[in-house]
Amino acid sequence: MAARSSHVDSVNERRLRPIYDNLDNGNNKAAIQAADKVLKKQKDLLCAKVLKALALQRTGKSSDAFLLAEDVLNAEPKDDSTLQALTICFREMQKPELIVRMYECAAKACPNEEMYSHLFMAYVRTGDYKKQQQTAISLYKVAQKNPYYFWGVMSIFMQAYSAPDPKLATSMYYPLCLRMVEKMINENKIDNEAEVSIYIMILEALGMYEKAMEVLKGDLGKKYITTDKNLIPERIADLYRKMEKWAEANSAYKDLIKDNPNNWLFYQQYFHSAFKLYESKWTPEANSENKFEWEVDCTPEQVKVFIDKVLEGSLEDQCRAPYLARMELYKIMKEKNSIPVYESLTELLTEYFAKFGSKCCCFWDVKTYLDILNEEDIAPFIQSLVPELEMGEFGNLQIATNTKQIQRHLSWLQLCRYLGLHEKLSNEEKLLLAKDLCKRHIAGLCHGEKLLSSDLQYSDDYCILAAHILISIWREIGDSSILLDLCVILERAKSRSPSNHHIKLLLIRLYCLLGAFGPIPDLYDGIEIKHIQQDTISYQVTRFIQAVGHFTASQQFYNAILKFFTSNHKDTSEYIITAYKFGSFQKIPEFIEFRKRVSNSISFSVVTIEKMLLEIMTDAEVSGCPTLDDIVKEMEINPSKDEVCWDDLRDNRDLDVLISWDPKSRQLSEEDKTESFLQVKGWHKLRCLTLRVLAAASQLVSTSDRGQQSNNGQTQDHGKVMAKLVDEMKEHFKELETNPIQTREFPEHGPPSTPAKSFLEGQHHVMFNNIVSTVADIYELQNGFSETTQKKINENLQIVLDTYKESLGRSNRNLLPEDGDKRKLDRNVLPELIMLSETLVFIILLSGVCFKIIKPLKTQQQRKNKKKKGVDGKPLPPVFDQFKGYMESLLQLTDDLIHVFENIKADLVAFDLSRLSIQGKYKLMEDEDNFVKTLWTEICGSYEDACSEVLMVMKSRKAYATNFKL
Repeated sequence: MAARSSHVDSVNERRLRPIYDNLDNGNNKAAIQAADKVLKKQKDLLCAKVLKALALQRTGKSSDAFLLAEDVLNAEPKDDSTLQALTICFREMQKPELIVRMYECAAKACPNEEMYSHLFMAYVRTGDYKKQQQTAISLYKVAQKNPYYFWGVMSIFMQAYSAPDPKLATSMYYPLCLRMVEKMINENKIDNEAEVSIYIMILEALGMYEKAMEVLKGDLGKKYITTDKNLIPERIADLYRKMEKWAEANSAYKDLIKDNPNNWLFYQQYFHSAFKLYESKWTPEANSENKFEWEVDCTPEQVKVFIDKVLEGSLEDQCRAPYLARMELYKIMKEKNSIPVYESLTELLTEYFAKFGSKCCCFWDVKTYLDILNEEDIAPFIQSLVPELEMGEFGNLQIATNTKQIQRHLSWLQLCRYLGLHEKLSNEEKLLLAKDLCKRHIAGLCHGEKLLSSDLQYSDDYCILAAHILISIWREIGDSSILLDLCVILERAKSRSPSNHHIKLLLIRLYCLLGAFGPIPDLYDGIEIKHIQQDTISYQVTRFIQAVGHFTASQQFYNAILKFFTSNHKDTSEYIITAYKFGSFQKIPEFIEFRKRVSNSISFSVVTIEKMLLEIMTDAEVSGCPTLDDIVKEMEINPSKDEVCWDDLRDNRDLDVLISWDPKSRQLSEEDKTESFLQVKGWHKLRCLTLRVLAAASQLVSTSDRGQQSNNGQTQDHGKVMAKLVDEMKEHFKELETNPIQTREFPEHGPPSTPAKSFLEGQHHVMFNNIVSTVADIYELQNGFSETTQKKINENLQIVLDTYKESLGRSNRNLLPEDGDKRKLDRNVLPELIMLSETLVFIILLSGVCFKIIKPLKTQQQRKNKKKKGVDGKPLPPVFDQFKGYMESLLQLTDDLIHVFENIKADLVAFDLSRLSIQGKYKLMEDEDNFVKTLWTEICGSYEDACSEVLMVMKSRKAYATNFKL
């Protein structure tokens, strides 16, 4: 029988091999065909069905794949190949709960080590810690192996970690973990580092730091094997800090500094402990037998002596940390209003610059200490550094002869900019400085001719500094031609340094400010944004992309970003499983926190809502596309419930990604970051309300009944839902208008502001508020034609028309206005018009809802009049004629907007490049005609593409609105 079974397995494996090969090579269609061939011969081969389901899933046929996989699941497979394939299939479908169900059945039928192990990992994927604990215990009973036992301990630990009540964790879960581990210790069964690690984790969670210290210093500590020799001393020092034993902590960190004098973290903790002792007036006891007490530094003078001694001993190693420690000590004493033990900060800074000015980290190292310089010391300090440059100042151009001179000069320029010396220059002087920096950039390229394309040019920062100076001029005078000049010099720099992400990020921001999306995809791809960067950096593009009219590209960007977020849970589950397998228990809570942080990312929520709104804008009610109601149902939007957990949202954006050497007054502060997050939340809430309003409006006509069954079986009154949303939207509009945070702008190198300011200035909130109120009022006409309601509807519709006409007239400006014999660029024209086009699309969609409600009402009224024989027909309520007139005016406004975009597109096609004032008084470099031509061609092409996409959307909406005939 065994030979027979082995033969069958061998035959099955041979038949399945082509399917596996095609799946591995990405030939999913071929895999489906190969699976069908096998299933014709052997219909009950479950593994073949699963592999076919996997291939279907990868070809986008999710529903067919799920039905086939579910069919196999119901058969309760037990063979390893089928179970593994089904696991992969359900993972890709993101249905981990079905993996649990599968292995529960398999473990019940075959209660062995392998099945219990797979079942445990299935519970890990769903985060069911209680079931993990139970399964680990069963696994340990089947196979007496330490790792399984500690899987159970860690599962209990995670129950404590995630417990909503901290008292429950400290009174039950952690003590239970402790007893289980101590049982193994008493039985002398602790084998390796992972088991000691979880023991220390438990002790720290319970606040038993003394006990943890004993473990690290005792026999178990010897099993705490690691490649880092300082790990145990670091843990011991950290435990002293947690116990607030500052003398012991100070001594421990001193020893760590002696062994590793360049670790800045050790210095920070050393300072912290020393000044805790100093503030408490601690002194070693006169007759103390603890020798370490006499080595503890508890006064600033003792700290100074120690740092100077470390510095002397590390001179040959070129350690930066001891030099920075002296400045840190000066800063601490200054903050405490005490007399610094070092006489002059400028002397410390000058010494540091002389030693490390040729390193690119110089400015960033000393930046925090520049803020405490006295105003009168700044100019002498900067002047004192000039001899170290071995070059002339920027007014006397002397080109650097080597790379160290370039970096030293750049460090000096960065210090000058941060200390505000550039701010004191006039615009003409700033322009001269920028031209000087551009020349230095070009001259410095000769030193990088042998660099690889992946290396950064040594002189790149000259160009970036010049760009920052021009940006400050642009902020002051608002001339868009400066932005075009900036793009020219940065594009030229990028051509010589194609891997410089600082240049690319700055170019992305500039093109976004110009409303030109065309060059951005190549720049974004060139930065190679991957994984978590889709959360931290993508906001640089997603804030603008839809606003500049590139709807197709927006969909692609949103899909790429959402792919990271949707796979986050699946990927982190695999990381956690790996941590269990290899005993890296301390990483498991970190992975859980990471998953939670990413899942609650505001970028995730924003992109999700924007993608849904974009799909409604471009596809709803278009010929050959789904209706608004169909799209709402497919998106599973519940307008009666706000699905966003606003209090849990996290701001994961890297707001410091754009490099800046601007003065502190123009740097992004922590307050700016907080207000930016609040601003994004405010705008995001408006977009969520917009989506819910559109969904609620679609449901008003999805059934003829006054109520409709919701998913939970309860009847929903859609009219009440709509009325509630109208009130919420009005309240939120008031918040946007009255809260200054919602319309403020941030430093140019900080996060971009939301479109809230443009939205309010364009009176979009007035239009939207009135059209949404109209939908709710027209729905109420089903209860009777109240004169008050009809009058209100007429007034609201007229406000919508008048406001839109006024806004369109204000935004209907020339994209390339005349400027003498030249023409300039008005960068705000397209974003304003594109926002108006989106608002008009939503107005038309909501007007369509009104039409679908009001049309049957008119038919009903006409029938009533016909039934009254011999009596003159009663005149129809005026609301019908009013709505008819409104639709005629709305169609005219749609035509007007279409003509505006057609005119802009025609003007772009016929535009003469020689008339563009792209390089006038701010021209920095000569002989840049090719860059200018290429740049404008890309920008112009981007504008044309945006106009084409908007025109396509608006024409389809006009065709839809033409059918609204009463």
